[in-house]
Amino acid sequence: MDASVIWNFLLGKPVGLLLGIASVFLYVYMTRKPSGIPPGPAGWPVFGNLLRLGRNPHLTLTSMSQQYGNIFSVYMGNMLTVVLNDYDTVKEAFLKMGDVFSGRPDLYVIKTSSSDHNGVHGLILTEGAHWREQRKFALEALREFGMGKISLEGKIQEEVQALLHEIGEKSDQAFDSKLLMGNAVSNVICNIVFGNRFDYDDAEFREMLERLNISVRNSSVSGLINFMPFLRFVPGLGRELMQGFAARRVKSFAYFQRRIDEHKATLDREHVRDFIDAYLKHIEDVKTAKRGGETFTETELIFAIGSLFGAGTETTATTLRWGFVYMINYPDVQRKVQAEIDAVIGDARLPSMKDRPLLPYTEATIMEIQRLGQLVPLGVPHATTRDVSLRGYTIPARTMILPNLWAIHRDAKNFPDPTAFKPERYLDADGSLSSKLCERLMPFSIGWRVCLGEMLARMELLLFFTAILQQFHIQTPEGESPPPLTGEMGIVHQPTAYRQRFIPRK
Repeated sequence: MDASVIWNFLLGKPVGLLLGIASVFLYVYMTRKPSGIPPGPAGWPVFGNLLRLGRNPHLTLTSMSQQYGNIFSVYMGNMLTVVLNDYDTVKEAFLKMGDVFSGRPDLYVIKTSSSDHNGVHGLILTEGAHWREQRKFALEALREFGMGKISLEGKIQEEVQALLHEIGEKSDQAFDSKLLMGNAVSNVICNIVFGNRFDYDDAEFREMLERLNISVRNSSVSGLINFMPFLRFVPGLGRELMQGFAARRVKSFAYFQRRIDEHKATLDREHVRDFIDAYLKHIEDVKTAKRGGETFTETELIFAIGSLFGAGTETTATTLRWGFVYMINYPDVQRKVQAEIDAVIGDARLPSMKDRPLLPYTEATIMEIQRLGQLVPLGVPHATTRDVSLRGYTIPARTMILPNLWAIHRDAKNFPDPTAFKPERYLDADGSLSSKLCERLMPFSIGWRVCLGEMLARMELLLFFTAILQQFHIQTPEGESPPPLTGEMGIVHQPTAYRQRFIPRK
């Protein structure tokens, strides 16, 4: 939206003069930035710099970095925001000063999704001791159920087999794989959390995924409400969206509570089946010890389940869909990946994590898909927990911090010819993965707030991607153009809707 449209609207009203004068004073107030903060563009009253960002804020902010440097500031509504645009600055902030940069900003919709009358809950938006206690337990529990271990591999392979069957049923047909990928990835989370997977046509399972899909589709409007909460009262815009959001949350939480009640009725402390069992057991242990662990409640468990589903489904499923986009557009890379899979695995068994060291080109291809697809271009927002100095600038407490992963992963200093799809860039002369370049790729972020499910996601991507290319060629339907390499912004950066065909290789 052009800011002049708003200005002309205000001045055209009977009270335009008064509003104009008030706007001038408000503009002066809004554009008075705290002393010592990073440079950046002036903002408008109420909106800050939001009107300038458009539908692709990651592209606008990357362009701004050319003018203002690797660290600059903008206003999202009235929220001071500092954008970090290079690897070294993000590393210094998130690793070396992780305690200061590990907070979460006060974003209305996001906070509402993780809050009740007792405060903020879950694994993503909590802070301080609460967050550390919950994250520590979640990591230990997920490791117990095999995250990053061979024991989880069997569960993923079970889902791989189911997915290959579903794709086989549609072989040679043109279809959009979005729903299918979401089903498969979500079922891995279900196995870890609930102890079972669902058939793809299970009504309750499909309803749960549809609620997640609706939230993704509504994310562009909800993003504005994060910074301008008054929009939630606007009929036809925020009010209906927030009502729908609340209704979906009630249904999801009711389902999670039913599953928790089922687990409570059959809990065997000597045979912990899944994440819910582990959490319920820990609640009992905390009560018995009568000290510490105040954050461990059934309410907290419900929010934890929601965090695992929300963060663990859309991200990995969308990465796989980006993988299909690049395989269609780069058939030579697809053939090289398939040749490596054929040489190492053959076609008589499913891929395994033990194959990983022998599949450097395949792994490099997945990394390049993550770099260019870049699911979360501006990362998950951080906030400073106190005033801090970074690169000579003073950043006040509660400032929102955005790591511009889009700019970092397209930095020609680290990734020469950055817009080109080149898996070989990650390989040394001997064909092994380059540890230096791999370190500078951070699709899961880095530091204290690094993605909780990174190891799980890496396992899923390797096992799903290699199995699909082992069994199928991925092609554009006859008469259709290849899917574009540009995507659409929402909760994640996803491919524009497209169809593909999976052609059996046998």
